[in-house]
Amino acid sequence: MTQKTELIYHRLRNVLGSPPNVRRIFITVKAQSVTRTDIAVLRVLLTEMDQKGVYITVDRPEKHVMEILERHNLASHADVSFVAGPPQRRIVIATGVLSPAAFFDDLFLRLADPRTRPGLDQELAGMKFLMVDNLSSLAAYNGPNGIAASFGRISQFLNAYPSIRFVAVAARDSFAAVRPGALGFLDMEVDIPDDWFAV
Repeated sequence: MTQKTELIYHRLRNVLGSPPNVRRIFITVKAQSVTRTDIAVLRVLLTEMDQKGVYITVDRPEKHVMEILERHNLASHADVSFVAGPPQRRIVIATGVLSPAAFFDDLFLRLADPRTRPGLDQELAGMKFLMVDNLSSLAAYNGPNGIAASFGRISQFLNAYPSIRFVAVAARDSFAAVRPGALGFLDMEVDIPDDWFAV
């Protein structure tokens, strides 16, 4: 591991190890470094911190992100359902979610259904993070009202499951379009300097 890579991991470990009341975290980087940072965040959460969680990708996941998840036997691209029982999954992946608001609306409907609530609630109660990828696509597909609605649903979800923390990596330029819809949502915004990603 290079010195600069270690700087990135050290920053992420500090951020992800922040006090429990810091539950809504945005990490901003240059656009070319988003996938690399997503992978680093997932490695820290899943491998080092041994946490379970939900990974939502607005659009489709980067192939490198999927490769790291599959290499660690954590999930496959088809692993999108919440079903309790063996094998215990470390991560649930929802791909191609153009509107996180719609995803959470469906999730809340299943939580309201007495047939599906017990297993789903049990699985979610054991999770520690919710990660949303491709925030630039969130802005492109949803517009200001859709972005605000998405963050509103995420807030409802976090209120229902206080053990879960929200983490997202965004390109600085795309985050400018998302920021107005996220006003009042963030507990922490962290930037990683461009030169830390230099080869």
